[in-house]
This record gives sequence, C-alpha cells and structure tokens, in this order.
Amino acid sequence: MDKNQGYAILKVVMLENGRGFALGECPREPEPFVAWACYDDEHGRRQYEWGHYGMDRDALARDLSERVEDYQQQFSVKVAWVEEPGLYKYYSTQRPVDIGTFPKPPHNAPDEIVNYGQRVPVEGGAFLAWGHLTYTRPLSEKDMADYELRPSKDNPAVGKRMERKPSISQQMQEAGRLAQERQGPPQPQKGGPGPGRTVAVAGKKRRRSVHLHVMVTPEEQRQIQERMAQVGILNMGAYMRKMALNGYVLQVDLSPVRELVSLQRRCANNLNQAALHVNTYGGLYPNELQALQKDYADLWGPLSELLEKLAQVVAL
Repeated sequence: MDKNQGYAILKVVMLENGRGFALGECPREPEPFVAWACYDDEHGRRQYEWGHYGMDRDALARDLSERVEDYQQQFSVKVAWVEEPGLYKYYSTQRPVDIGTFPKPPHNAPDEIVNYGQRVPVEGGAFLAWGHLTYTRPLSEKDMADYELRPSKDNPAVGKRMERKPSISQQMQEAGRLAQERQGPPQPQKGGPGPGRTVAVAGKKRRRSVHLHVMVTPEEQRQIQERMAQVGILNMGAYMRKMALNGYVLQVDLSPVRELVSLQRRCANNLNQAALHVNTYGGLYPNELQALQKDYADLWGPLSELLEKLAQVVAL
C-alpha cells in the first residue's frame, strides 16, 4: 500500500492520459481523510497534489468521484484502471505460491498471499489453483504469462475496452439537432413586408439566411434577459426565434437522464469485464449473463418511460 505525507492510499483512479485522483487516510491527523490529484513521474513514482482534506470519509470519497467525472468531461478521457488494496486477485494454477513463483512489479508488491494446501477448484469450478495473490494495481499480461497466473473474473476490466456509446443526453441532443435540420429554413411569404437581408459567410451558405432586426427599450431588453436567465438560454437570437415560432420555451428536468447515465455506465463496466473474460477464458458464466440481463432491464425500463414522456412534450 502506497503512502504520502503519512496518509495510506486507500483508492486510486487513473485515467488514460496518465493523470488520476487518490483517496488517503491517516487516523492520527486532525483531518484524517484526503482526496488528491496524482500522476506518475518519469521514474514511475506516484506524485500527489491539490489535496482536499476532511473528517468524513464518505464525503471525501464523493469528492474523489466528482473530481474524476469533472476531469473526464473536461478532457474527454476514460478511466484506465482503479487501484485498491486487494482489488486485483490472481490464481497460481501450476504450483504453490512461494519465493520466485510470483511477480513483484515496482510499487506493486502483493497485498496478500494465500496457499490452499492442495490444488482446488476455483471461480465456480472453472479451473484448478494452488493458491492466490492480491495486488493493489493490475498485473501486466506478460507478468501473468511468465508466472502462469490467471486473473479472477471479478477483477476490474483493464486493457482493451469496448468502445463507449454516446450518453443518453448526447443522443437526445443529436436527435433534436437532426429534427431541426429536417424542418428546413422558414419560407418567406409572398406579399409580405419583404424577405429581409440575406447573409453570406465566406463561401458557406447558412441554413438561416434571413436577418431580422427588432428595436426594444432598455427596460424591455432587461426583461428579455431576465426571462432568458430563468430558462437557462444564453443566445438571444435562439430565444427570440423560439418564442416567435412556438410561443414558449421548455425547461426540461434532466435528473432522470442522469440516473439513466449512471445505469448505462454500470452496464458498460459489466460489458468490459465480460469482454475481458471472453478474451481470456473463451466463455461466460450463467450468473454473469443473468447480471447483464438484469442491468439492461433496469436501464431500458426507465428509458422507455422517459422517452414516452419526452414524446408527449414534443407533441405539445
């Protein structure tokens, strides 16, 4: 287990760009818990910075998760692996665990070594093993092959990952954009006050090419800006166009969408583990398939209800 400034590292989440975030504990300190940003330097040593300290472990764990999510959204990176003491379990399939029979990567000594006394069935009878070791960080494919170790099916997925599909909120935004494009530009009425002024942009034809100009008083401008703020719209042109065409602006509560995104992430994690298991062992356990089926049932039930409600809103 790694330490920094007297704090034992309880958990680390590393991202694919080499940055990460860590949770630490030191019971003798006035604020015994801390959430750090971290990275591995050119010598492979873990460096910690920007600590958030506190007395509530659950609060600091939430802080860690929120910082990871914020960083992912800001820099568009995925989680590469997670580190926790005893998180990664590997079975010794050919011999009892003894000196020279297991890897000792730098900064990743085994957390636990267990010998069974004889070769016994493990992982629901999938194969036989003499014992197992647990590590804070995942072992490389080379280390597992050199020492004839097999990973537990419960290990977090590491390495090749399935391509992540767009989130539900992103899919909804894309659907809205396509719907607007299908409507096409408004057609000028014959005999009207005039089509207005056509706008050209450096050889690129704009979809909305008619410019309208509206005069208002300072008080009217203030009222318009207040109403824009109430519905969370920053573009005045978009607000004026929406109000003129539809007469209202919908402010949608996306809290159900966020719950669906959380369910989707869990399903994606399970699929990653299933993919790793298939690549390693060539098959899946029945209980794993049942868990995947339950996760998808939990996802698509609320999704159907949400889409039905959104369809009713669009029809207004």
